[in-house]
Amino acid sequence: MHRLPFSTTGAYRILFTEILEYKLMAKLIKTFLFIVLLGLTFSASSDSLKVERLAANPMDITARTANVRDLDKELCALVRVSLPIEGCKFEGNVVKAEYDVGEYLVFLAPGTKMFRIKCPGTVPVDVRFSQVSDIESVESGVTYTLYLSGYEDLIPTDNRKKADAGGNYLVLDITPKTDVLVKVDDVLQKVENGQALTFLRYGTHTYDVQAEGYAPEKGTVTIGKGDRTVVNVTLRSARATFHVNSETPGTSIYVNGKHVGTDTYLGEQPAGTYLVEASKEGYGSFSKTVELAEGETTMLTIPALTPIYGVLNVGYSPVESQVLIDGKNVGTSPGVFNDITVGQHTISISKSGYATFTTTVNITEGEVANLSGSLQQGGGITQEFVNNLPKEYEDLGSFSEGLAGIKIRGKWGFIDKSGKLEIPAEYDRCYVFSEGLAQVGIGGKYGFIDKNGKLVIHAKYDYAGSFSEGLVQVEIGGKYGFIDKSGKLVIQAKYDWCGNFSEGLAVVEIGGKSGFIDKSGKLVIPAKYDYSDSFSDGLAVVQIGEKKGFIDKNGKLVIFAEYENCSDFSEGLAKVLIGENWGFIDKNGKFVIPAEYDVAKPFSEGLAEVEIGEKCGFINKNGKLVIPAEYDGAGPFSEGFGCVKIGGKYGFIDKSGKLVIPAEYDGAWQFSEGLALVKFGGKWGYVDKTGRSTFDFR
Repeated sequence: MHRLPFSTTGAYRILFTEILEYKLMAKLIKTFLFIVLLGLTFSASSDSLKVERLAANPMDITARTANVRDLDKELCALVRVSLPIEGCKFEGNVVKAEYDVGEYLVFLAPGTKMFRIKCPGTVPVDVRFSQVSDIESVESGVTYTLYLSGYEDLIPTDNRKKADAGGNYLVLDITPKTDVLVKVDDVLQKVENGQALTFLRYGTHTYDVQAEGYAPEKGTVTIGKGDRTVVNVTLRSARATFHVNSETPGTSIYVNGKHVGTDTYLGEQPAGTYLVEASKEGYGSFSKTVELAEGETTMLTIPALTPIYGVLNVGYSPVESQVLIDGKNVGTSPGVFNDITVGQHTISISKSGYATFTTTVNITEGEVANLSGSLQQGGGITQEFVNNLPKEYEDLGSFSEGLAGIKIRGKWGFIDKSGKLEIPAEYDRCYVFSEGLAQVGIGGKYGFIDKNGKLVIHAKYDYAGSFSEGLVQVEIGGKYGFIDKSGKLVIQAKYDWCGNFSEGLAVVEIGGKSGFIDKSGKLVIPAKYDYSDSFSDGLAVVQIGEKKGFIDKNGKLVIFAEYENCSDFSEGLAKVLIGENWGFIDKNGKFVIPAEYDVAKPFSEGLAEVEIGEKCGFINKNGKLVIPAEYDGAGPFSEGFGCVKIGGKYGFIDKSGKLVIPAEYDGAWQFSEGLALVKFGGKWGYVDKTGRSTFDFR
């Protein structure tokens, strides 16, 4: 190999170096230009198409009326895209997209979560719904609106003045502000705070505004270029004033089946024909059809209701026993009491030295209700009762069927109406007598004794209730069934839980659901409810989902499950919870006492406890507050007496609201067989209806 002369190799080296430097410079220039162009691209796109938000339009029915369906024949969702630029493309689960004067109608398969917009002059934009709204995916048949901004920069400068969305907004500003129905071009519109706004093409359009109690207003409006069009719509009242008075105190007033007040009603109603009804227990009803004219006042006076009477014949001994009807002294026994209004009444018969007898009698028109028998001796708190009551007792129970539980040195027995220990205290626990038998606990198991203290059903059950209609529920190995009074297992223990028999049926739970069985053990109402109560007055509470209603004995839902909570029917009425307030309905599901009370208790002896502003009082079945809400607490009426709390102490009132037993006890329970449990100084005792108690503290 020949070596080149030095001068020649130097020249080649210089030339080679220059070539390398030139290539490097070219590469740097290309890189620089790419960065500049990229910067220009981002600069342009930063001011271009931007996604603002996605909103559902439940009042827009275009998605349904267009009837565009996907490959699975499912009705598509519709997204209205406000974008006045033609030539845009949409990618994703797009079934159809079309331009319609200033906006695109993009039909998407149900469940779509995003799509892509390709608009001339800018980079593609991905619209993920969850990032611009609380909507995860679109639903079948629902119309949405996608709001964009920045598209003005995409219109060429020399054409911007010519660009036009092809329409403008109509704003209807409406009075009244709520419960308004609005249609524009026969399409239902969404109304918020009394305003309805919609984008319309240039031209003439129609609107129709309606609200209950107001005359409808229709009109036309022309949409043109420039500012949006605002139309103020003030509906004219079409209501009439209605004033109703009753001549019979305690009359319940109904207008078209809805309870509107007691004794009087003053309100507004839309013009039209109305049925006015009035009723009061023990009286004949009243009804009349009334025509109300728009803008006028109509007055109606309900004439005095006609009493409907029956007769009560009381033949109780001993002679001169006091007779009370609904807490009112009407005379002595024996006696015939005429002119007793029809309906249910509480009858109490009492005499010093005898147990008070209390019962409910139904008086029917023109008929005689007979009540006879003999009072049991030993009623009331006598000196003999105080002397007989074991001094070492620790606790007491209420009287039932002539006997009451008593706890002595940790064990339970029973005393009679003279205060004497009738059944020795040898049981771990005991409950009240029911149908001649009482449940007792022995060593963690339960059985039953009779009134002689004989263990007639051995203590072998894990749990036992009280006898009802000849049967009682028992627990065996975690399952529930029923035994009869001989102790025979007549319905197998196969239920998760069961209640007492009531009106021939008992509620049972199977796999978390409840239904009803008859006395043969046949499941006559399927276990399909989330919760059930026992039957009362022919109906039972059932829960379906989160709401409660009532079924009849055929399992038919006769009062819809629409209440947050409710109680069993008692004396023909049931309390129900609407929102946060309690009211009362009848067996037809009709409100007879409006839901306006913070707290309400079931009716007992014609009265129900209600709470008003943290104070308790009592209403009658007409909803009238007959005993003022002035007590700190109250309990149900029993045997003509109601327990009340005054300043931390308990006493008893009669049905007139008179305090007949002073509020001087630390605790109290309702009357049963003429005696009520009361607590004083940490110990329980009894008080009778004269106010005499087993405590010597006065």
